[in-house]
Amino acid sequence: MNKKYFFPFLLLILISAAKLSVNHDHWNFKDYDKIEYDLKMSALNEVGYLNQKNGVKVSAYLIVDVIDSLSSNVLVINKKIIEQVNDSVTTFDQIQLEDDLIFEKYTKDGNIEGKISDEAVALKDILFPILAKDIEVGETINEKFIIPFDLANQVIELEVINVISKTKSENGINTYLGTMSSPEYKIENPQIESMIVFFKGETEFQFDNQKGVFLNQETDFSFFVKGKLNKEELSDILTFRIKQDIKLKSLK
Repeated sequence: MNKKYFFPFLLLILISAAKLSVNHDHWNFKDYDKIEYDLKMSALNEVGYLNQKNGVKVSAYLIVDVIDSLSSNVLVINKKIIEQVNDSVTTFDQIQLEDDLIFEKYTKDGNIEGKISDEAVALKDILFPILAKDIEVGETINEKFIIPFDLANQVIELEVINVISKTKSENGINTYLGTMSSPEYKIENPQIESMIVFFKGETEFQFDNQKGVFLNQETDFSFFVKGKLNKEELSDILTFRIKQDIKLKSLK
């Protein structure tokens, strides 16, 4: 897999926001100068037929830096690689990474009116999803988006559906669960028969209507690449898994 995508792409997985508008759940930028989150994420690239694993664990802060009542800039600061897996060997040396401006002019409705960093484009529609309309507990809403996946220098655009349901609403705090999936896409490969790629994942998040901020989000998703290595049945060729955890740290 192209490490140009694997490395920076992974580190900034947590910076996304769905481009939707809402009746109730939308950011409150009037009362804050900064909204700060703790970020934890892991990304693992597993090559099944070689029994090989490579990946990273990263910690960082996500900062929603408010410009005015309508917009903000979103940054990731104090990024550190705290664990690495290379050829299935784990090391724990910390590596400090550069800060990044991810979204420029990110609005209270989750739209991005300015620049988006290259690393954040791929997954801008997964994290902090603002729903197109209010739903009741037990109801669902479907959101569709495109997510690019780089496989051997070929960028495949996967059409993903995120089925979001409201699971709880209590004391002004709404809890949601999203189940994400894509169709199976056929890949032409002269060495591997019946090669396919697809996407699956889940995300759970809470929004505080009284404060007007997201409280947390946990996401776990994978890209799967399968094919007939022995010409009889589909085998796991590559599994690319990302897990992330975001928690509100402070409001300033």
